[in-house]
Amino acid sequence: MVLKSLHLNSIKYANLRTSFRLAHECGFKAVEISVPKLTSYLDSGFTVDDINAMLKEYDLVPVCINDIFGVESMRPEERRRIFGEMEYLAPITQKLGCHTLQVCPLTELEELSWPEIVRMTAKNIRILADMAAPYGIRIQLETMAWSPIHSLSRGMQVLEEVGRDNTGISIDYWHFWGGGETTPDELAKLDKKHMCNIHFCDGRRPYEGEEWDEEIQRAYYPGEGDIPLQDWTDAIKATGYDGPWSIELISRPHWQADSREVAQKLYDGLSKYVD
Repeated sequence: MVLKSLHLNSIKYANLRTSFRLAHECGFKAVEISVPKLTSYLDSGFTVDDINAMLKEYDLVPVCINDIFGVESMRPEERRRIFGEMEYLAPITQKLGCHTLQVCPLTELEELSWPEIVRMTAKNIRILADMAAPYGIRIQLETMAWSPIHSLSRGMQVLEEVGRDNTGISIDYWHFWGGGETTPDELAKLDKKHMCNIHFCDGRRPYEGEEWDEEIQRAYYPGEGDIPLQDWTDAIKATGYDGPWSIELISRPHWQADSREVAQKLYDGLSKYVD
């Protein structure tokens, strides 16, 4: 039985309780919780116990907390932010019974050589992994299609440099496909022990002359974009992967649509390919 998860960024403007309820009503058994929804809920006077009660009420498990951004930065103020966010999120993640927290390197180091990018990014992620380890949390690295770390092979090079057992990689269809280097054949050969979570999604690359804008280029339900979803899904299954599949829709137009309708279409679209 595939554990189907709704990435809550897909219904960005629904509050946390509504997001949980819609995920449950549409058939999902898990959720990937976005940090803005989590912190907004807690900043409103609620507690982690309240979140756990809602998860139980709607028969959901949290598979990932998503994300800490810009983890490649070497600027002192940014490093304080990055490590401060981990210090804040790690105990919350543990109390939620969630075992994975996602980190995303962006573009701050893009003018440097590849070995320097690997060394500096890995330095920060190693610290984050060491901070997460006492809480039993695994760090999930997500590559970004427009960044220097935009492929499976590049992501794995960073993780090898990190050298910590509590790290793995997010298999994000759009980011890997959009980065233009990762192939289903390469993915099928990956040891599943490195795979934390699947971000199942469709989309396209920027048109000629168009800037990267994932809120537009990912604005597609499964089967509507350019990604060969079945090829990617078959490759993942070939690894023996048996973890959660989170469907993710990053889309300004869909964020303004009926959230329940969006969630249901995402559940049905995911089911079509993974069942």
